[in-house]
Amino acid sequence: MRKTLSTRLAVLIGAGGLLAGCGDNILPGGDDTPDIDANPDIPDGPPIDDGVGPTATIAGTVAVTDVTLTHPGAVAAPPSGAGGVRGGAISIVFSDLTENGGTTLFGTSPIGGCLITEFDATHTPHPPLDVGPITLTGDGLLKTVGPCTLQGSSYLCISDAGMDGTVAAQGQGASGAVTYTFTGETLDSESLISSYLNVNGFDTAGYNSGLLAFPVVGQGGPLPTNTLATFNPAGAGSALEASAADIDYTIINGLQPIPGAGDGRANFLGDETGEITITKAADADWPAIDFTTYTRGDGLDLDDESAVPHAFPFATPAALTFSCAGTNGDCGGEGTATLEAMIISGRATKKTPPATPFQMPTEVPGTDNWLEWQCAFLLSDTATMPVEAVQTIVDFDPTRVEMRVLRVAGTIINDGGLNETRILIGHGLVGHTDPP
Repeated sequence: MRKTLSTRLAVLIGAGGLLAGCGDNILPGGDDTPDIDANPDIPDGPPIDDGVGPTATIAGTVAVTDVTLTHPGAVAAPPSGAGGVRGGAISIVFSDLTENGGTTLFGTSPIGGCLITEFDATHTPHPPLDVGPITLTGDGLLKTVGPCTLQGSSYLCISDAGMDGTVAAQGQGASGAVTYTFTGETLDSESLISSYLNVNGFDTAGYNSGLLAFPVVGQGGPLPTNTLATFNPAGAGSALEASAADIDYTIINGLQPIPGAGDGRANFLGDETGEITITKAADADWPAIDFTTYTRGDGLDLDDESAVPHAFPFATPAALTFSCAGTNGDCGGEGTATLEAMIISGRATKKTPPATPFQMPTEVPGTDNWLEWQCAFLLSDTATMPVEAVQTIVDFDPTRVEMRVLRVAGTIINDGGLNETRILIGHGLVGHTDPP
């Protein structure tokens, strides 16, 4: 049974969102269970309009990344015996630049420098645009990725979805896992480890995800291929529930990293020998896209001289230089692309952060106050956030900072005018820091 995303889930996403960007809300259970929305991990538009001459009206980003969390708590994350948090983070955002927008606190452009933007109750992100379905294909993808479509306010990539499906659930004791078996669904040709499962309709409350989603940490092996093992401590001790045909479910690909990826099962992108093709048909907002590039940065490891993403210098602000070409570093494989860059991006929140130290809260536009930043350096093995930018973030007085370091290949395309879309494919590291 293969269907489009249910109307029910689309309405829920539009009403409140489900997951916030890579590295956010990783582990399910209580307040730390992930919401599902999208948050760009890289620069998402041209510099802010200075009011002089023609200006861009649309900005787009299609970013496909394989990221690993660096916080010590994430490195030791459950499930037991398979520590680490890694996986795909697909961010597709097309924005209407003629409405809303944040306040620039630092910089003028992310290219060759840093741009820090503040959002608050009266300065909200640009509204999203629906530019039609976007597909990702190629041997550079190690995992299944279904068509990516706008669901509510966020693009999500959906490989499988069903209304009133027949699904059985079984708790797996102290392991923190729940298995879901999809009767009549063919999953044998798919690789869904690192996807997320939204599922509802069980009598056993712990088996339902509500508006949330459970990370898929196992498929096949000792299990049937149409059975997915999820990390879901709330339902882990519950008995088998063999469902009637009344379960709604959606399998979302490339949503964010999953826990328990230490053995490589969640690796999302391959090395530079693999390619990814991104396509979409022309529509009223954006022309057709058909672009292929390689997957940059596999094996990325920062060198001994580099800053680390999970050590933001709150106490003594200083420039942050991330590098991979020095002692004991690894920049990953190289190839030929229209654009290659090393990128620093991230955000800072004022909300009370989750208890898990490598998660971020989900901000509500029009209510909450947060910062986002992007610093992009083309054809470079280093990326530096200057001390003035670091001080700007410190002065914001955040409760938690998320820092991302990405190595990407891609291109910048336009619509024949001033509007630009960035396509970026690569690997990255994500860290989180709380103030002292």
